[in-house]
Amino acid sequence: QDIPASVSLDFSPEQLDSVQTKGVCTAPFFPHGAENNPQHWELGAGYIESYKAFPEMPALAAALAVPTLLIHGKDDIHVPFEHGETLEKTLKEKSKAEVTLAAIPKANHFFSSNSALNKALSALTSFIAAHAAPPPSI
Repeated sequence: QDIPASVSLDFSPEQLDSVQTKGVCTAPFFPHGAENNPQHWELGAGYIESYKAFPEMPALAAALAVPTLLIHGKDDIHVPFEHGETLEKTLKEKSKAEVTLAAIPKANHFFSSNSALNKALSALTSFIAAHAAPPPSI
């Protein structure tokens, strides 16, 4: 399984059509994870086109050869948690790397609660400790 191009994950067909016909689209942005109070950003064709500069997932995965930690909030409304699971699966199938997904319960995209941030930092600390090279002998 491969991950669809980022454009199709981040923008709806209506937004992409708006860029084609009007040169811009609007996208909701939830700075504090507040789904009921979004700001709306206006994004131009150049922003959307910039996605094409990123390599496709198979190429990225094939080049990945170091232990990799993905940290994803289970309550992320910007990037659904399922996308993190798909990324983990794709990297495990198509790369040489050891891939770990740390699923942080009750965490939004910004890990804005102390509890969520502490869980993410704990996952990172544990991952680094497990994969760090031993200190050199003196």
